[in-house]
Amino acid sequence: MRQATSSLRAISRGRDSCIEILLRSGPAEDIGTVADAGAINVLYGSTTGLQTLSPADQFWSQDSSGVEDTAEEDDKFGFGLPY
Repeated sequence: MRQATSSLRAISRGRDSCIEILLRSGPAEDIGTVADAGAINVLYGSTTGLQTLSPADQFWSQDSSGVEDTAEEDDKFGFGLPY
């Protein structure tokens, strides 16, 4: 079940001066039936505001393609990101 976001951060990752939003679900994010696995979500910025379609927002957990390991109970993936 998606939980409320535990923290968020506005960042600028490119040369376009647009702001991206990084949401950290932290320890409360369940991935499928795996309790407290953790995840992060990125919303990309544009000159007209936050985008959700192109590029789509991205949601990563340890079960995401390209992310090492697998989601396990109490992993708290993303919790160590600096804020």
